[in-house]
Amino acid sequence: MWPWRSCTRFSTWIDSFYPFGYASGVASRVPTPELLSLLERHGLTIQQFWMRGCKSGQYLEARSSIITELHVSGMPWKRMREITGLSLGAIQRLTKAMWNDLSRKNRQDNARRIGQAWKGKKRPGQLERQWASGCFDHLRGRVRPPEECARLKAGWTSKARSGLGLRIRELWATSVFREKLMVFHTQPEERERRSLLQTQRMLDTPWTYGRGHGCWLSSPKCRGGQLFWVRSSFERRMVELLNADQEVLEFEYEPRHRIGIYTILPDFVVVYRDRIVLVEVKASWALQLPTEDRVQLRLQRSRNLALRHGWDFAIWTEKELGLIKPRQLRGAS
Repeated sequence: MWPWRSCTRFSTWIDSFYPFGYASGVASRVPTPELLSLLERHGLTIQQFWMRGCKSGQYLEARSSIITELHVSGMPWKRMREITGLSLGAIQRLTKAMWNDLSRKNRQDNARRIGQAWKGKKRPGQLERQWASGCFDHLRGRVRPPEECARLKAGWTSKARSGLGLRIRELWATSVFREKLMVFHTQPEERERRSLLQTQRMLDTPWTYGRGHGCWLSSPKCRGGQLFWVRSSFERRMVELLNADQEVLEFEYEPRHRIGIYTILPDFVVVYRDRIVLVEVKASWALQLPTEDRVQLRLQRSRNLALRHGWDFAIWTEKELGLIKPRQLRGAS
């Protein structure tokens, strides 16, 4: 999704690379009678159904309902593509009926027919012959007409390629464009929509968000003594070292502090017999990030917090935690 498409000059240039999805592309496509019937039943126009880009999100549910209705009926993917005019990827993203009973039965029947037809026969070159005869044409991408290819090739010049990044930076430097973009992305409705989508993604595919090796811990030296959740194996190792250190009286894990407009949660505030140290636990590669990176900015806020309270500040990496192997130590030296 490119929000900067709202700029007239930029979107005019970009539209030349999107033959479908906007007014010029939609007008050149002819909807099938089956699709028109579905659109009427679901209250969509053909322009709304074929719309692409940031404005299409408001019609997502209705478009998904149409694709799901076709899929649930057991219709093959090739036929759904012919009726809707969408790509196979778009159909797969929109359908909510993956692996439904009728579709599964269609696949099983097709596989059974193919298996019976070739039972006991050798088939050298079978796939090549089927490809040449057009059996897999529904898997091919849309073939662009020669005039469209020529128009795209003529528009994608070296000047256009080199100027694209500069144009985006120029747009961002424009206060009107920047404020319009930020207003869109920070409005409560948009933030809530993204939060709900991300929550649903995490519920649907939790295995893709399993970062780190977090666990519940309890320590007699932790202020409050309650169970707390550490986010990584580095922090778990840090708690083990603090428990074993006789100089440590107590520590706090991720206490909440306010620095200006920011609320920060430093990893550890450790109370020794003679001093207090704010400790951030980070991988060594994070210290090599540029100063404008958000990790470095958070570390700077932690430094400012320690300075304001008169604490010492330290960053513990895998080397200080004893998690680095001897071979790695020799390489680092």
